[in-house]
Amino acid sequence: MYGEKSPKVAVVRAEPSVHESVGRGLALIGGIEARESEHIIIKPNLCHPSPPETGRTTDVRIVEEIIRNCGQSHTRDIHVVESDNYVTSADRTFKRLGYKELEGKYPVHLTNLSRESKAEIKVDGRFFDTLEVPEFLTTPNFFISVAKLKVHLHELYTGAWKNQWGCLVQREKRRFHPFLNEALADINTLWRPRLCIVDGIFGMEGCGPIDGVPKPMNLLVFGKDPLAVDSVCCHIMGIDPHMVPHLQYAYKNGFGTINLEEIELLGERIEKVAAQFALPPSYSVRLMRWGLRSGRYRPPLINMGLALFNLGNNYAGKKHSTRGLRHRQEKSTVGPKKILRKLWTTRWNV
Repeated sequence: MYGEKSPKVAVVRAEPSVHESVGRGLALIGGIEARESEHIIIKPNLCHPSPPETGRTTDVRIVEEIIRNCGQSHTRDIHVVESDNYVTSADRTFKRLGYKELEGKYPVHLTNLSRESKAEIKVDGRFFDTLEVPEFLTTPNFFISVAKLKVHLHELYTGAWKNQWGCLVQREKRRFHPFLNEALADINTLWRPRLCIVDGIFGMEGCGPIDGVPKPMNLLVFGKDPLAVDSVCCHIMGIDPHMVPHLQYAYKNGFGTINLEEIELLGERIEKVAAQFALPPSYSVRLMRWGLRSGRYRPPLINMGLALFNLGNNYAGKKHSTRGLRHRQEKSTVGPKKILRKLWTTRWNV
């Protein structure tokens, strides 16, 4: 329905330099094929104001090389975009992670989607009927998703398909989590990436996407079909893509393939670069998924779902996790009273 018949996905080592490896990866999949009439939108994963060595965020050097490659053949506007999140604003994250320096070196705009003028559009999607979106994203654009190679607490994996979650302008996006599969299908219908790069220089295992442990992989993954790219990334990490709910949903609904035998692999062979990533405890994954399913209904089921979700979340945070360190860095504490309060709360905390 949406995906290529036999999508190409290239895996390259990030050596001898990021500059050389980005150029090599783009060449393998046919380069950047944007029309002159299109704006170029680059969406990195900047979900937290932490450096890429933590495994949380996209390395700014990759985005810089994309801008250089776009500039060689494209004169339209280039935007690097992100929205505010529950931790901080996109503007502060741009500045802290070195993205602000790109504006001084290249004809590029750093765009906080949460602060742009908005337009309400009719979606008639699987979850959203209408959606408030940044006005400039309603014009023709060439969308580039630059995700991060990460384990996710209740999804097991997050990458190119889920990276567009950051296009939602609301700071508090977590209330949509019980409907994540459908919401991501709608978002990727609006802004389907035509180029995907996954930053695997440092991945994240364990209690991702925020509190996991960094895992050096020194890899970059390239493709033009987000589901095919995510499937290859899952196999590199030792994860069955059919066990990732939002990928399986997208596959079943005709958005593309996640079957490895239907993907044309280029560059490094998966078996040569694969490494098993530590996953969240299966007990916590089950609790969180049960909670999310209950969260699709009215009270008291939604309250029971929140309790199950937060039980699983707190249990997961005890293994392969940097949550305690993050809380200390953010000057917050997690004691018994706070945990009890979280068990009957109104927020999905991932």
